[in-house]
Amino acid sequence: DAPEFDILGANNAGLRSIWVNRTGQPWPDDHHQPTCEVTNLRSLVDVLGGVQCRDEVTGEAQSVH
Repeated sequence: DAPEFDILGANNAGLRSIWVNRTGQPWPDDHHQPTCEVTNLRSLVDVLGGVQCRDEVTGEAQSVH
């Protein structure tokens, strides 16, 4: 299983992609970017409940802690 392929698949299907980044590693710049990044599963619940994950100015994924 490779997270970058999961993100690519979700993005290509028009779905929100969420990376659970428990280790704080940066997402590779040369891969498709996730819609959102969370640090734990509790934060994932917030995101799935409708918390905004994209920076409205830059369009970049924001971390939710």
